[in-house]
Amino acid sequence: MDGLTDLSGDEDSFPEQAFAASRARYFIGTDTGTTQLAASFKTPAATTNAIGIGVWNDGDVVLIKKFIMPDGRILRPRELLEMGSLSAHRLRPKDVKFVDNSPEQLIAVADHMFQMTSNCPGWREGSEEEPYTAPGSVTLPLQSRYIEEIADLTFWE
Repeated sequence: MDGLTDLSGDEDSFPEQAFAASRARYFIGTDTGTTQLAASFKTPAATTNAIGIGVWNDGDVVLIKKFIMPDGRILRPRELLEMGSLSAHRLRPKDVKFVDNSPEQLIAVADHMFQMTSNCPGWREGSEEEPYTAPGSVTLPLQSRYIEEIADLTFWE
């Protein structure tokens, strides 16, 4: 695909992945370190096939796997968030079945990210914004808070 950069098959490519994630027009990945890295660089990001939230910037997209209860009921993303199932502590219902996102959902999210970033035809320029530094702490791009306190996420359904 024209314009796609896939570094997933390269061994020891963390520096290249970090640079690419920092300058990408947008990023789509699962709830992994690389998606967290893209979000920390404020790259518009979507986390897919997720069982947790791997992004935290306004407008970022979360496409959660289907959580199917033993009785067949499907839990909606906002319900999972309110239950704490998508938080760092990941309190999950017992005997839940996870179903991967469909190809159609993944394509719809990719189309959304492409349209959402239409004002950026290529690689993004680096940010001049200084990272937040709390006294007596490690420098992070954002303060550690609950996701609903820091971002207006788009839960894709």
